[in-house]
Amino acid sequence: MTITSGAITAPPYAINMPYSFANEQRFASAAGVIPISMSRDRSVIFGAVRNGGAVGLYTINDTTGATTLLHSFGDRVYALVETYDGEALCINGNLSGVGAVYRSSGWSTSKTAATWTSVLTLSGGIPLSDYSGNRWSMGTNGVMVVAEQGSQTVATTSTGDVTADNATAVTNNAAKAHRAYVTVNNGATWTLLYDQLLQSPNLQPWQISGSHLHGFEYDEEWDRMWASFGDNTGQGPNLYGTSKMQIIYSDDWRNVLTGGTATWNTLNLPTDWPSTTATDATQVVGMLITSKAIILGADSIPYGIMVIPRTGYRQIGNVRWSCMYPMTAGTQLIGKDIAWAGTGYPIIASFSINNSTAPGLAYLPHLYASADEGLNWFEIWKDPVRRRRTGDRVSAFGPTINNKMIAATQDTGNGASANGYTITWDLVKAA
Repeated sequence: MTITSGAITAPPYAINMPYSFANEQRFASAAGVIPISMSRDRSVIFGAVRNGGAVGLYTINDTTGATTLLHSFGDRVYALVETYDGEALCINGNLSGVGAVYRSSGWSTSKTAATWTSVLTLSGGIPLSDYSGNRWSMGTNGVMVVAEQGSQTVATTSTGDVTADNATAVTNNAAKAHRAYVTVNNGATWTLLYDQLLQSPNLQPWQISGSHLHGFEYDEEWDRMWASFGDNTGQGPNLYGTSKMQIIYSDDWRNVLTGGTATWNTLNLPTDWPSTTATDATQVVGMLITSKAIILGADSIPYGIMVIPRTGYRQIGNVRWSCMYPMTAGTQLIGKDIAWAGTGYPIIASFSINNSTAPGLAYLPHLYASADEGLNWFEIWKDPVRRRRTGDRVSAFGPTINNKMIAATQDTGNGASANGYTITWDLVKAA
């Protein structure tokens, strides 16, 4: 697959903005519950306590922000995905960083009476819905992927015996985030899809340090798997100067279902892409796949939303950026919150800042929207109350059947509620 040269384009803030937010309401988040997903029929917003010791799956009223407990688990809830066979998958994790996928029985009959069974354990970290294990990573054919998110891999000191060193690396990294799993039957059973420690191009397992998986999504349109990884990896320096970026894809991934091996290809950089350094090869985090584009949130300069339009079957066009931020190195403005209700509804994206001392903190939290499945973006909302602080995120979902958008900001500073805020709006579509 070849990517042609893609120019860096200015943010199209002023293009035909077909949507706007109105009637903003702000509520102190009850018990720290924030929205994590929306039901497929758009009738229910699901929530969970992301910070603190509380466990459980909640519903959130899209008008009042009130919360109701649906089910208590033995660990924290991070994501809820309704499957296409009438059940649901709940992705949980404990304080030790061990993740688990639970599958319901009886969900379509009664969400409160449904029972839950653990169907997958992930020892290397909890699949966060920012990156995988979300409703847009699941195909109507029952295919879905979840990837470990957690600690980075550690290198193994070489003894000169490559076989022994690789075996030691596997043991040393058993609890690191380098594996992804796939289901083809709506979460009933799972198969190991990818192991970055064992399948990274040009590197032996013992050489890989500081690496972990980022986004991992299924592309039903092309029956393709996409993945991103990074963080000062053996991969970043390894790819520097090779015209590659830290994104891989596989078109024969179904081989793993019968005991075979998938082929993973590394995405090419456009020829006029901004320079990368040996420690910061271009990388992304959040991913969303639509029928028109592959959408990626930046994790390195230039910060913004990366758009790769489809131009044909398994062919893509120019890579370009939208909604670019004028940030500098070290800002760590991470594009990982991307949510979509499906065809006919806007995609909403936001960013998180992880460095409190970096420039650019004068920027208020923003939300961006796309009305054409990711090809063009515009600013739809800017927080009028508080400036962004370290770790602040605004995760938005909707529209609900009541035409409400709902979001949560986890910033607890500048006089905010101890649990952050739940914010709701009416979604207004231009005539």
